[in-house]
Amino acid sequence: MSEPVAPPPSTPRELEIKLAGPQDLLERVLRSPLLRKRTQSRSTTRLLHNVYFDTPNSALRSQGIGLRLRKQGRKWIQTIKRERAVGAGLHDRGEFESAVSLRLPSFAALEGSGFQDTFAYLELRELLQPVFTTEFRRSTRTVGWGEVLIEVAFDRGHILAGEVAPLCDLELELKHGEPGALFMLATELCSRFPLRLENRSKAERGYALMSGEAAQPRRAHPASLDPRMKPCEAFSAIVNECLCHL
Repeated sequence: MSEPVAPPPSTPRELEIKLAGPQDLLERVLRSPLLRKRTQSRSTTRLLHNVYFDTPNSALRSQGIGLRLRKQGRKWIQTIKRERAVGAGLHDRGEFESAVSLRLPSFAALEGSGFQDTFAYLELRELLQPVFTTEFRRSTRTVGWGEVLIEVAFDRGHILAGEVAPLCDLELELKHGEPGALFMLATELCSRFPLRLENRSKAERGYALMSGEAAQPRRAHPASLDPRMKPCEAFSAIVNECLCHL
């Protein structure tokens, strides 16, 4: 198996914060004046069916890579993601999407993605198989102020991995502007509603359901520090680890 290969700088970056809570609470959030006064587009709703692929020993998961095929209408979209960082509900990922003709991974579509070396091994390709699915309704709208644009997505449905688990969360994805704007909006929402930050992606929850992993307390980990860091960068890394532990 290949060693993890970081996506090149040109790989699109996805920055989002996930917020979780009961469905009725999230519906109240969407109706709140805080979002309504900043809404810049009508809400649209669509049904999304997603199939996640990996090997029997979760080789992709071990490298922090997620491979997903999503059905949108009559089209299938292949998405590959690698988590760069996650903390305080913020997910920072490298992401590469391409349209495919079948409900099967397309390795030809990976050319130029930064992930092609990972999938260059025939053994890995042959072992890939569907491991779990998610199906949910997604309602999206765009909110903004100044130079900031954020997509607000409300997802409700289920994860299927041998057993079924409910899925209900709110995603705030930065489309334009500074990342701090995501925290500002999330902080405002959490100060008005009893929401909680969700550090687990849908893929992580699918893997946990598939393997029967029970939720465990998270122990503190050493902060990822480097002697070349500036003091403010080191401080940020330490605080981020504290937030993850919290």
